[in-house]
Amino acid sequence: MRLYGWFVLLFLALLLLVSCDFTFHKMLDNAEEIGNEDELYDIVYVVSNKVSVEMFNIVEEQLVYQNSTEVPGGVRDIAVHAGNNNLYSVSPTMLYAYEINEEGLLENGNSLSIALDSAWPVRLDISSNGSSLFVANAPDVYSFLLSGTEIEIRNTIEDITENNDLFPFVHPDRSHLYVNDRERIRSFAIDSSGALGGEESNYVVEATAQMIIHPNQLTMYLLTPGSSQGDIRSYRLNSNGVIISESVAVDDPINFDEGLPLDLAIHSSGSYLYVSVSNGTVRVYAISADGTVASEPIQTVNTLESVNSLHYFSGETHFLLASCPEENSLVLWRVGSDGQLTRVDLYTGISNPSTIKTIPRR
Repeated sequence: MRLYGWFVLLFLALLLLVSCDFTFHKMLDNAEEIGNEDELYDIVYVVSNKVSVEMFNIVEEQLVYQNSTEVPGGVRDIAVHAGNNNLYSVSPTMLYAYEINEEGLLENGNSLSIALDSAWPVRLDISSNGSSLFVANAPDVYSFLLSGTEIEIRNTIEDITENNDLFPFVHPDRSHLYVNDRERIRSFAIDSSGALGGEESNYVVEATAQMIIHPNQLTMYLLTPGSSQGDIRSYRLNSNGVIISESVAVDDPINFDEGLPLDLAIHSSGSYLYVSVSNGTVRVYAISADGTVASEPIQTVNTLESVNSLHYFSGETHFLLASCPEENSLVLWRVGSDGQLTRVDLYTGISNPSTIKTIPRR
């Protein structure tokens, strides 16, 4: 009996040791999870296969998948506004507005029925204060008033093009909407109610596609793939956002002989321009103080062949994120203080990714 008692005591001691070890490791795991809060960066939203919005967190410079939201009627493009905590999506038949909760998840969707031409691209842009949303679908451009998830049509500018593709871009100070149709770039005034006014300028720009504005708000950069005057062009803007003149965007014309430029992004300092190219590369160009782009890249990184949309975002760490639809992948680079790129993650398994948007982690 005495020997039996010792066995019982030994068994209980071992059981207690195992229990303490489990509790200790559980505490470590929880501590690590809590510690990761300090390593969380922006929240990322990506359109997948034109049917859903995929949400990711960036944790310790890695893309961590969180959630998928299937949008009724599909999704062609998205826009987000961090201040209002809303995400907006568009399809040819529906505008959707979602609230973004504290974890970044989409909830409480509200919709507005619309009737667009499904044969042509549908693109969105949102004003910097989150009060106006603009939808471009050839040949028309639409203005909507936003109040949280409430959406109200303001006005429509009809028949502005005979082409089948329109790119909208709202000036950062909300004074103008720029629209290009691959042949011309037009600017329209935006009044205090968010309605579009008359056309204020109209410039012929051969083969124009994506556009972006320098942080100083005085220069607009355009991709003009295949243009005889080079693949990157720029226009000068006055202090009110009106296009006043074409300027020389590069020291010498940049021609991507081995591929076409697809998208561009600009560093928050305004010192570097990033261009995705159809040969599976991303090029980094220096921008001088007067807005001129250097003719030779300071860096060219090889990546997946179908690299397309680019999205630059910054906080304590600066990142560039690219969608690669044919490989069903996303590529994430850390951006150094010299503007150059270091790849930190490759995420595979997202079907046909396209538009990328981010909001700061709250």
